[in-house]
Amino acid sequence: MTVGVTFNASDARNQVDATVRLAREAAAAGLRSAWFGQAFGADPPLLAAIVGREVPGLQVGTSAIPVFGRHPLLVSSQAQTAQAATHGRYHLGLALGTKLLTETGFACPSNGPSPGCVNSSPRYGS
Repeated sequence: MTVGVTFNASDARNQVDATVRLAREAAAAGLRSAWFGQAFGADPPLLAAIVGREVPGLQVGTSAIPVFGRHPLLVSSQAQTAQAATHGRYHLGLALGTKLLTETGFACPSNGPSPGCVNSSPRYGS
């Protein structure tokens, strides 16, 4: 079994530097993975890529980033970049998102896309 950790350094002066510091401490303590979820702060795939690049050997990934508000090509590009930066130690986790994040952050109804939603294209369904 692999034991991992999530970090919340959103109140730090510099969230990236603080997260890298916490990840180094976690790796030194024997933890083998770090996971980054979506919030209203830093971009999880980018933060995972930076941490993975700065902390060799640590597996990193997104615990769940919402698909609302993100085009699949952009998600793919972020994942490929993170995968390259970490030399294959990045894991992509996707989710539909919570009602708070979907409605507040992306201005989409939590029950699916609508005409006023960013992802109102028919290919996303309704």
